[in-house]
Amino acid sequence: MSLPEPLFALCVPTLNAGTAWHDWLTALQSQTQQPAFTLVIDSSSTDDTPALARAAGLQVANIARQAFNHGGTRQSAVEQLADYDTLVFLTQDAILHTPDALAKLVNALHTQPDIGAVYGRQLPHHGAKPIEAHARLFNYPQHSVLR
Repeated sequence: MSLPEPLFALCVPTLNAGTAWHDWLTALQSQTQQPAFTLVIDSSSTDDTPALARAAGLQVANIARQAFNHGGTRQSAVEQLADYDTLVFLTQDAILHTPDALAKLVNALHTQPDIGAVYGRQLPHHGAKPIEAHARLFNYPQHSVLR
């Protein structure tokens, strides 16, 4: 008997995500395990970021650009998504690399009770400059680590 897939919510702050936003949305839609709810907190983008998110069926909350801060904006998401036991936070440029990326993150939390937080490996984006690529590859090696 297999366990049911855990319900989780996803939050992503955005600001003028540009052309990569389409890739982000496509990668999200290709996930084998989908969030029960996705909240996009948009800091008054002037491009199509909010419209594309809505067209993909995502909930968009608009905030003033000056109101954004990394901690406070994410805390606001925690409060808005309080009904969910598990929250996944992504950034607009964190394009999920494999269709099981979210499943791996969420299932690690639900199958190992001694784990309280997980994160995925960040890969350099296509066209990254050498120093950008080095930072990602150095800080996020290929092997998994349990701390």
